[in-house]
Amino acid sequence: MIKSEYDDYQRKTLKKWHEKKYFLKEIHLINIFNWKNATLRFNSPISLITGKNGIGKSTFINALKQVYNLQNKEYEFGILFRVKNYKIRLLNHKNNELIVENQEIVKQDFSLPNLIDLTFNSKLYAYYKNSTGLNMMFYLATLKQYDAKPLPSKLLTIMKELIGKQIISAERIIDQEPSYPGFDLEPSEPDFDLEPPEPDFDLEPPEPDFIQEKPYLEYYRIKLVDGTVYDSYTMGSGEFYINQFLWGLDSLTENSIVIIEELENFLHSEAQKKILELIHEYSLKKNVQFILTTHSPTLIEHTNNYSRILLKIDSESNISCVNNCSEGLAKDSLGANIENKIEVLVEDEKALHLFRTIISQKNSNLLKQLIINNCGGDANIKKYIDINKSLKIKSSKIIGVVDGDSPIKEEEYLIKFPGEKPPEKLIMEYITANYETVVEKIERPLIEVKTAFENAKTLSDYHEWFSYASSNLGEDNDVLWIFMTKMWCKENSKEIDAFYTKFEEQFNKLSKYKYSQVAVL
Repeated sequence: MIKSEYDDYQRKTLKKWHEKKYFLKEIHLINIFNWKNATLRFNSPISLITGKNGIGKSTFINALKQVYNLQNKEYEFGILFRVKNYKIRLLNHKNNELIVENQEIVKQDFSLPNLIDLTFNSKLYAYYKNSTGLNMMFYLATLKQYDAKPLPSKLLTIMKELIGKQIISAERIIDQEPSYPGFDLEPSEPDFDLEPPEPDFDLEPPEPDFIQEKPYLEYYRIKLVDGTVYDSYTMGSGEFYINQFLWGLDSLTENSIVIIEELENFLHSEAQKKILELIHEYSLKKNVQFILTTHSPTLIEHTNNYSRILLKIDSESNISCVNNCSEGLAKDSLGANIENKIEVLVEDEKALHLFRTIISQKNSNLLKQLIINNCGGDANIKKYIDINKSLKIKSSKIIGVVDGDSPIKEEEYLIKFPGEKPPEKLIMEYITANYETVVEKIERPLIEVKTAFENAKTLSDYHEWFSYASSNLGEDNDVLWIFMTKMWCKENSKEIDAFYTKFEEQFNKLSKYKYSQVAVL
């Protein structure tokens, strides 16, 4: 998938999230191991939860799965059966509640939709790897009663890219009632005659509260151009998971929730990226909310801030959640080096364009040394800088940039855009005072330009104002914003120079390269 297409999927999924088209908004957990009293909030239909080993990622996933099982009257002995006096509160986008306390649902204003686990199925893979050739021959003979389903052509193309082989077909056979060691539901008859002893008391076994579903097997078979056929028994773990994942996507039902633990397992970096891109595509097409856990720097850097959720733990083993987590902060928490780049935290998408334009005007080579991230507000920028300092990791290299009118005072590693007003307002005022220049640059009639911007001036939100005016002109919002920013920068060159000088000073403090060296990269 080309970058522009992936970026478009990310924008569209976020738009649908803000329109409340997806399901879970937050989950509050009390007294479940490290989750003493913490709330995990989702800001995107694709959430990547990261943090160190043992911090509580799997605990959260297992708790969510068991709430779903309780709701559907399915018995599963799991993590919630090992703790007492706990509470889980789920909130959907309509602010309805589902509350579980001590294995009982005490309030249910909504039902969780279909919950699908696409985590690597180690039990299924182990069955094939531990089977003998003779066992497999017997098992394959029993599969003849089932029809093989071919993988759709689009997913087959993706499989070729991920696996790197000349595949002409991929099939799956589902055995609904497998008969093999380890999965038999009925106990086998003993080989000898033995009467069980009579009990000393009369005791009827309790009726189970839940019905356990019969397990089933998935058998994958791939055929190559040269006629070679290999299957679940002979393929490696990475190929096995790619098959499981792609077949899982193919069978996704709309309006579901999908959970995947450690998506990166057995996958090389490019495969991780392509699968994450697929997740965004299918989330948009089928309205599916994905909740993932990861330790992968590749996945962390290949998504947006809205998707990243960092779990931190204090000295008393209490979990806290950092939403809209920046790339550098997430990597630092895992001990991953962000190389020689400096991370710049800005307030929103428009501030990102403005900052990038200022730097490119002064020295475009400097952009090669920067990771620019939208952190969703000046308060978040301040919070992330404070957290980053508290981590005390040598690789921490973060600079925050806030509006001129931000209430947060400038301090070390925090600087402000020029002016005492939000940049959007400054540029709005510049445009409305220079219509002739705008008309000349974008080659549109004066009346059309004036109408577009004057009508939008009544909107109180300057982001909304600019988007509205841009759409009326039929221009791409980002392109028009960058163009207008360049014009504004030239008209306010002294203020821009002062801002850039401050940024250069902070950059040189954090970078082992000096500006003069960066300029020739």
